[in-house]
Amino acid sequence: MSKIDAVSKWIEYVSVKRKELGGHAICPFAAAASVEVIECNLSDIALNSDLNAEIIIFIVEDDISEAALLQSVSMLNMEQNEYKSEFKQLTPSL
Repeated sequence: MSKIDAVSKWIEYVSVKRKELGGHAICPFAAAASVEVIECNLSDIALNSDLNAEIIIFIVEDDISEAALLQSVSMLNMEQNEYKSEFKQLTPSL
């Protein structure tokens, strides 16, 4: 099974309504959300307006360090105007 297929199956799993949860799904929004799963190198990730899904999951190489991943996520977040303005409100001294 490919990594993309595994993520799709996981989304299906968390979307199932469960008796033990009072008829609710683990994630009630997963089934209704538009999801795009992209497998690529971490260095190739670019967030742009061509990605119209509500949820975007990037599958990256397995041999990167946690620190490298967190640094890349931080850099991508700072490229987003919404995130930057919220971040500046939380940290006015920057």
